[in-house]
Amino acid sequence: CNKEVPEKQTNCLDVAMRLSEYAVKVFDPVKFKVSTACKKIGVCGI
Repeated sequence: CNKEVPEKQTNCLDVAMRLSEYAVKVFDPVKFKVSTACKKIGVCGI
C-alpha cells in the first residue's frame, strides 16, 4: 500500500486489519506481514 491513492490505502488498511485478525489465528503473527497479504489479494492494485 505504498501507492499515493488515499482511497486505495484506506481500503487496503481496512481489509488488512480484517486479514490480520484472521491471520493471527492461522499464521505466526511475527512472520505475518499485512502489506504482503494486501498485495497478494490485489487491494492495492499490484
